[in-house]
Amino acid sequence: MITPTQEEMKNFFIYIILGITTIGSLIFFFLSLYMKYIKKEENELTTTFSRTICIIITIASSLMIAIRFYKIDYILIWQKITSSITSFITSAKEMIIIFIFIIITIIIFKKVIKKAKKKNEQFLDELQKIEQKDATKISEVQEQIKKIEALKQKNTKLAQKNQEEIRQAIKKAKSKIQLIKDKEKQRNEQEELKQWQEQERQEQIKELVEHFDKRKTSESLEDWAKDLEPSVIKEAKRQYKAIIEERKKQEEMQKIAERFVLEHKAYPTNYSEMEWQEREKYDQAMKKLKKGELKPQELPEPEENKNSKDKDNDLFKKRFYHADLLKPDEREKLLKNGYRHRPFVHVDSSPGNNLIIKKDNPHESDYHFCMKHLFAELDFPNAKIEYGNGTLRADTAFIYPTGRIAIEIETGTNKPEQVQKKVEWLNENFDHWIFVCSRDNKKIYRQYVDKKKSFCLTLKEAKQKTEELIEQLNEYY
Repeated sequence: MITPTQEEMKNFFIYIILGITTIGSLIFFFLSLYMKYIKKEENELTTTFSRTICIIITIASSLMIAIRFYKIDYILIWQKITSSITSFITSAKEMIIIFIFIIITIIIFKKVIKKAKKKNEQFLDELQKIEQKDATKISEVQEQIKKIEALKQKNTKLAQKNQEEIRQAIKKAKSKIQLIKDKEKQRNEQEELKQWQEQERQEQIKELVEHFDKRKTSESLEDWAKDLEPSVIKEAKRQYKAIIEERKKQEEMQKIAERFVLEHKAYPTNYSEMEWQEREKYDQAMKKLKKGELKPQELPEPEENKNSKDKDNDLFKKRFYHADLLKPDEREKLLKNGYRHRPFVHVDSSPGNNLIIKKDNPHESDYHFCMKHLFAELDFPNAKIEYGNGTLRADTAFIYPTGRIAIEIETGTNKPEQVQKKVEWLNENFDHWIFVCSRDNKKIYRQYVDKKKSFCLTLKEAKQKTEELIEQLNEYY
C-alpha cells in the first residue's frame, strides 16, 4: 500500500468538493431544461448557469478521473480527510476566503435576478402601452397588432415567457376590430333608416303643402293628414306661408313694374342694378305695354299706399329700406333727401341685398346700422332697435310675454371692460342673447358666452339660432 502524502490528501479533498459542485450543477442544468421545455418557462438565471455547466463538468470530470490513477488506502485517506477538514475549518484565512466567495456569489445571483426582472417589467410595460393606446378605427387596431408582433420578434425569450399576456393582448385587439365592425354596421343601418325616414317626412311635407295650396289655407286637414307628426304639420305650414309670402312679393313687384312702365313708357334708370327677378317683371310689363294689354284700371294702388294722407312724411319716418321693394319715384325721393344707396348682404350673409339707408348717428358704421335692422325683420312686430336705457342698449331686441332675446352686432372695436359690462347687463335683462361677429372675431367674444343662455355666432348661425329662439318663445305663448 502506498501511503498518501499531505499534498495528495489536499488534492483529493479538492476533488471531492469539485465532485459535489458538479453534481449540484448537473441538477441545476436538468432543472433548467425542465423549466424551458416542459414548463415552457425560461429564466435568465437558469440560462446563465446552464451555459457554464459544460465547463464545470469538463474540469471536474478531468480531476475525478485523475483519482483513479492513485492507489490509496481509503482508511488512511479518511483519517487524512478528517484531519485536513479540521485543519481547514480552524484556518481563519481559509474561512475568510470561503465567506468572501459566498458573498460574491450571492451578489452576482441578485444582480442577475434583478436584471432579468427589470427586463421583464420593461417588456410588459411596452406591451401595456401598445395595448392601452386608444384606437377607434380598424386600421389603428391592426397597427397595434403589428406592434405587438414586432415586440415579440425583438424579444423572443421574454415573449416566450410572457406568451399568455401577448396572447390576451392580441385576442383583445381582434375583439376590438370585430366590435368596431359591428358598430360601423349598426351606424350604417341607422343612417340608412334615418335617411329613409327623412325622405318619407319630406314627401309628407310636400304632399301637405300641396294640400294647403289647393284649399288656399293651412288651418284645416283632411282625414289622411290628421295623424301626421306635429313637426311635419308645422314644417308644412311654414313652407306654405313662405310660398304665399313669395307670391305676394312677386305680385307686388309686378304691380310696381307695370305702374312705372305705364307711367313712363320706359325702363327705370337703375334697371342694370336690379336682381334678375325684378328685371324680368319690367320686361313683362314692357311686353304688355307694346301689346296694348297694360291699362290703368288694371293697376290698383299698392296696399301700403292706401289711406295715406302724407306719403312723403311716412316715407321719411323710416331710415332703412330695401331698394327692390320701393317704387322708382320713392327711391328717387329718398336719395334726394339725404338717403344713400348701399349694396349689402342678406341677414344670412348671402350677397345681393340692395338697401337705401339714412343714419342718425354719424359715428355708427354702415355694417352695424344695416345688420341691426336686418335682424329686426326676423320678427318685426316684436322687434325693438336700440332697446335699453342710458348707455346700455341692445342693438336689436325681441320682446315677448314669455321672454326676451337680445342681438348684439360686434365688430371688435369695443374694449374688454366695455364688453364685460355689457355682458353683465345682458345676463340681467334678457333670457337669451347673441353676439353676432365674424369668424375672426369669434375668438375674442366666445369667452363671454355659455352656449346655453348666450351664444357667439356668425351671421348665418345667428339667423338660424334667433329664429329657433323666437319659435320657442312663441310656442310657450
